[in-house]
Parts: sequence; C-alpha cells; structure tokens
Amino acid sequence: DIVITTDGASVGDEDYLVKIINKIGKLIFWKIAIKPGRPISFGLIKKKPIICLPGNPVSVFLLFSMLIKPFLYHLSGSKWIEPKSVPAKINFGMKKKTERMEWLRVTVDNKVLNELIVRKYPKQGSGIISSIAFSDGIIEIPEDHSELKPGDVFKFYSKDSLF
Repeated sequence: DIVITTDGASVGDEDYLVKIINKIGKLIFWKIAIKPGRPISFGLIKKKPIICLPGNPVSVFLLFSMLIKPFLYHLSGSKWIEPKSVPAKINFGMKKKTERMEWLRVTVDNKVLNELIVRKYPKQGSGIISSIAFSDGIIEIPEDHSELKPGDVFKFYSKDSLF
C-alpha cells in the first residue's frame, strides 16, 4: 500500500501533511533540490509509504514521471526503470541557481545528422500546463551547472518517454 497526495506539500506554514506525518509517522525527507518540484515530501505511516506532491501541475507531472513511477515499479518488484533519454544540444543561454537540478521544458528546434537541437519553451512556470502540453519534452540540467551556453549538451526526455 502507498498513499500519494497532490497539493499537500508546500514550502510554507500551510504544509499540514508534513506536520501530520511527523506527528503520527516518520518523515524521511521534505524538500529536494529540484526545480520544479522542490516541496515534495516522503514519509511512513504505520510502515506504509506516503508521498506528498506539490499542487502545481507541472511539478506533479514531472515528479511523477521522473521519480514516483520508477519508485512504484520498484515497489512492485521490478527494477528501477527511468524514462529514456537522448543527448540534446541547446540553442539558448541562461543562468540558473547551482545546488539544484532543473527540468526545463523544451521544443525540438531541428534534428540534423542525428544531432538533436532544442530551444527553451518560453513559459516555464510550474503552474503553466501548456508548457507540458505544447513542449516536446524536457532537458535535465545538473545541479553543478549555473550558466548554460548555446551548444551545451544535456539529457533530453521526450514527452512520450515521460508518459
């Protein structure tokens, strides 16, 4: 058995589920260094896992696709199965905070000679469902990268691999 909630994890005082898990169970972790999706929490109540996802739809979708679904496969006796990725070159530059991994929604700009080139989807907010609906997938930017330059290569996860 497992309990998965949405809109039950936040970074503010309104995070009642974390308080309840602390009171009647064991909180394993709360908040991770991922954008979007930082306020995820994981705990145990009566030795049963409880995962509290944030309320923003993009955060929920990406956390479920990248972490929760592989965890459920693992719990059911399968090996850890991550979505498949391929290398993709970016055609944009940007700065980001270090010490956290980031999933950026991207669209495929072109594919030339087996080289996948992607551009950043213009709206990246974790509440903007269109950034999932109209992008082609995501790139995963490791926590140690703070400045992205055109030509940098990252893991690309197509939208199909996330479903």
